[in-house]
Amino acid sequence: MQIWQQKIERLLKDNVSLRIEKENSRLFESVEPMLMALFRCVKDHPAMMKNATVIDKVTGLAAAYLCIVGEAKEIYTPLASERALQQLAQHNIVIKAGQTVPQILNRDKSAPCPMEQMAYSCSSAADFFDKLARRIEAHRKAI
Repeated sequence: MQIWQQKIERLLKDNVSLRIEKENSRLFESVEPMLMALFRCVKDHPAMMKNATVIDKVTGLAAAYLCIVGEAKEIYTPLASERALQQLAQHNIVIKAGQTVPQILNRDKSAPCPMEQMAYSCSSAADFFDKLARRIEAHRKAI
């Protein structure tokens, strides 16, 4: 088993959804589902994200865009979408995925994940980041 596979196995065994490492040191981890933890890392800790290894439970286009904005070095994931792989390759970010699927689906697998749908409508990683930030802010104000 290769190191990236061991890191994915450890992520799943620890029941963690996201882990950020640099030079094999754990800098951050979260059990929070979906994109919020990754978004906060990119927004609030850009130095931590730059050239980091992101070990993410699911990496679709939305997560890929966040890793591009954060300038991650590489991503290890059990599940990635084809669009995520394409975008990451265009930005020279290495991704190692256990399985690749055409798209990341919502929880009941009836349609694309809502964040993926939002990512599809964006022209770039920066555009997605800005749109997500506005959406989160609007949601926070509504509460």
